[in-house]
Amino acid sequence: MRSIRNRQRGRSRRDIPVLWGLLGLGLLGGLLVLNPGGARTQPSSPTPGPEAPLTSEEPGSLTLTVFQNQDLALVEDRRVLSLAPGVLEYQIRGISPRLLPDSVRLEPILPASEDGEAEAQAQNPNRDPEEALRILEQRFHNPSLSLNELLKVHLGEEVEVFAPGGAGTYRGRLVSTEGGIVLEDEFGRLQVIRDAQRIQFPARPETGPVLLWTLRSELEGDRSVRLSYLTEGLDWRADYAAVLSADERSLDWEAGVTLTNRSGMDFPRVQLRLVSGQLRRVREERPVFAVAEAARAAAAPAPPGFEEQAAFEYRLYTLLRPASIPTGESVRLAFLEGRDIPVEKRYIFAAHEASGVQVWIELVNEPPLGRALPPGTVRLYRRSPQGLLLIGEDRIRHTPVGERIELQAGLAFDLVAERTVKARERVGQFVYRETVEVVLTNRKAEAVTVRVRERLRGTWNVVRASQKYEQLDAQTIEFVVELGVGATAVVQYTYEYQ
Repeated sequence: MRSIRNRQRGRSRRDIPVLWGLLGLGLLGGLLVLNPGGARTQPSSPTPGPEAPLTSEEPGSLTLTVFQNQDLALVEDRRVLSLAPGVLEYQIRGISPRLLPDSVRLEPILPASEDGEAEAQAQNPNRDPEEALRILEQRFHNPSLSLNELLKVHLGEEVEVFAPGGAGTYRGRLVSTEGGIVLEDEFGRLQVIRDAQRIQFPARPETGPVLLWTLRSELEGDRSVRLSYLTEGLDWRADYAAVLSADERSLDWEAGVTLTNRSGMDFPRVQLRLVSGQLRRVREERPVFAVAEAARAAAAPAPPGFEEQAAFEYRLYTLLRPASIPTGESVRLAFLEGRDIPVEKRYIFAAHEASGVQVWIELVNEPPLGRALPPGTVRLYRRSPQGLLLIGEDRIRHTPVGERIELQAGLAFDLVAERTVKARERVGQFVYRETVEVVLTNRKAEAVTVRVRERLRGTWNVVRASQKYEQLDAQTIEFVVELGVGATAVVQYTYEYQ
């Protein structure tokens, strides 16, 4: 008898919190019944008092545009709303908890031929379609529940508690949180779990974020609309793998993009677009970047999975298949690849940058690449009979087609360089003279070419040099030195500066 009474008592208590979320929002209408399109239908027996607001629970067809290194994304959500002429109260769920409220925009998607709307638009080309549906007032309600609040809300409900160390899973009605998690099972037995690792609560969509709208509508019936807003918590980065061939004359290039979702909202099967470029943002205003209206430009053939196009002064990459990006996860997608890309290996000694001889791998962003490359980390590998070997990492900036890519792998082990200032003297009131000597030794089993780069001070003039040099910029000169196997070479020059 005790077990039967406990089960009956559990069922009666579980019925209590049904209206919790509605009462928290101060909604005085009757219960909402959802149709498959997400709009509410009126209850068969409406309760007295003000009419309950209409509700759209779930997002529709989603397009997600994520901006690189901005912690920002543009969400375009195509939904169907049940509308009537006049002023309506509406609540919109299925939105990001990190939505920026001042970025919300709503516009109807007017069919080409329905109710004479196309004809009305043709007769009055200055007619703004958004005037047919306008947000008069908006409130953004985003309750954030702590663990203690969640436990308080779910008292009397069935929960699952997972204990660590293989202790098992406990299921029952939550009756107390004093001294641990206290559950009552179906037989009326009480279980106390003091080392709960994870707690699974029943789904409570009413506790999520909601937009509360007062709409003015000129439309009637179920209508397609486009809800767009900016949300924080989404970002993406590019990463590259460059595999150098055994003869070090070419490499294979592979690229991927990794999306990170910390927005608190799952994005299942969205149309995904990535924007690369320096997007300016200000704290006082948060403008919506209208990617959907960006002009298309002629582009090279699409990389695998992505289509590239110009978007204002940025680059837009559109994934040609749906993507799913759950919240709290990072998802990596293949981006592009190129095979047998010609490269040049260079040795550079620049004492103002490094103490040894730097090794550089250089290539040009042209076919079989030939795509605008977003900024990212490049990992360099080299093939060998034993397998792959990591030989260095570097970063590239945004690299348009036709630009040169220079990747520093590290320092050469078998090339020795030593720089010495042999003399320094004052030869005028503000004029100094300095003599520099660089000694290079090749311990490799092959001849190499080393470029010696020197950074000069002030307003300078080279008085004499042991060999020809090239001026690279206002402060840098470069000597090109050929080194045979086991050879040593000396570069010496004197310059004056003020």
